[in-house]
Amino acid sequence: TFGSDGFKSLYLKFKDLDNFESPTWRGEVLIGEDPFGARQISANPSRLFTIRGGQLWAMGDACYGRTMPANVKCFYNEPQIFDFDDKWIHVSAGGAFSAAVKTDGTLWSWGVNVNGALGQGLTPSETTVVLAPQQVGSDHDWAFVSAGSNHALALKKDGSLWAWGYNSYGLLGDGSAADKSSPVQIGNSNQWKKVFAGAYRSHGIMADGSLWTWGPQDSQGNFFSSPTKFGTDSDWLEISTVNGSFLALKTNHTLWAWGINNVGQLGDGSTVDIATPKQISSDSNWVSVNSSGLEPFMPFQGTSSFAL
Repeated sequence: TFGSDGFKSLYLKFKDLDNFESPTWRGEVLIGEDPFGARQISANPSRLFTIRGGQLWAMGDACYGRTMPANVKCFYNEPQIFDFDDKWIHVSAGGAFSAAVKTDGTLWSWGVNVNGALGQGLTPSETTVVLAPQQVGSDHDWAFVSAGSNHALALKKDGSLWAWGYNSYGLLGDGSAADKSSPVQIGNSNQWKKVFAGAYRSHGIMADGSLWTWGPQDSQGNFFSSPTKFGTDSDWLEISTVNGSFLALKTNHTLWAWGINNVGQLGDGSTVDIATPKQISSDSNWVSVNSSGLEPFMPFQGTSSFAL
């Protein structure tokens, strides 16, 4: 872990407000230690979801910062079962909402339908909270979903890319700026292998290892309204980004970073921004990366990066 831990993540039991400018082991960090017997964990500064024995577990803010009736429990201090069905295989904790996939290939979402983020075709709402998972459409061929602040990217089993929700500055990649309340296919390629919906970024990796980006690209208002190839390398494996900071893995399991580095979140030992991908450490046994930080409506501050 490296960067600022000032946001007091629910998942990382940090005690102090401090920064790390290079990859640093923290005894309190639960990442990689399978703390709840979970097969998959997704977390942001306000909530955490795990899949354990096929069941969906949750901890943190279950009402997404919205005011609810007194009889509705909105905060879980410890992980507890969120949905008793034992068919969950993947979950993604977004900013205003969350989404998940079941073993039968169905797609589900819950949370706040800001800009149509739930993908259920509902009228967008800033206040109404869907507290329990609701199915998105009727398709049974979903493979993966990534939830951003209020947009989502998903892959089907045929390798096609789909998106919905907030679409300012081309976040969805469909060439328009119109929000989508239901999933729409992006392009006609069936070669997508990984996608990542950041706070206000979108990225994907193709079967050939090429990295693609769309949505806002900098603080100057530049953006891509459709997937655009990033660089010429063809050995990317995984990417994660938040607040203009990027972490990525290559197929040789080296760790790379670029972008904003004001609190050392890129892990190169400095607080100087990095313009192009730079290898972080000489290790070649990294297996996963994740960035976490401030979403616009969350009462936390800071940006941190995590790698296994």
